[in-house]
Amino acid sequence: MAGRVRRCAYCWGPLRAAARSDARFCTAKCKAAARRRRHHILEAVAIGLWFTQGVETEHVVRCPACGHRFARGHGHRRDAVYCSSVQ
Repeated sequence: MAGRVRRCAYCWGPLRAAARSDARFCTAKCKAAARRRRHHILEAVAIGLWFTQGVETEHVVRCPACGHRFARGHGHRRDAVYCSSVQ
């Protein structure tokens, strides 16, 4: 496979020619960013499941002003108490 350019799994940039055969990322920053993205996606899926199933957790709470349920951290602050800024 001479001439084949191996690519980073996160940014799709080329890997170094001297990189190990099992290397997936071009830098430690790409590896950390991929891990954060993977964690964020898994958390978002879990919150979506909790929200659709009606489960109240630390991430899915009920607004004390209007009674609507909302997910903290995705579209809202992680320490949000109300579903909107209008009270």
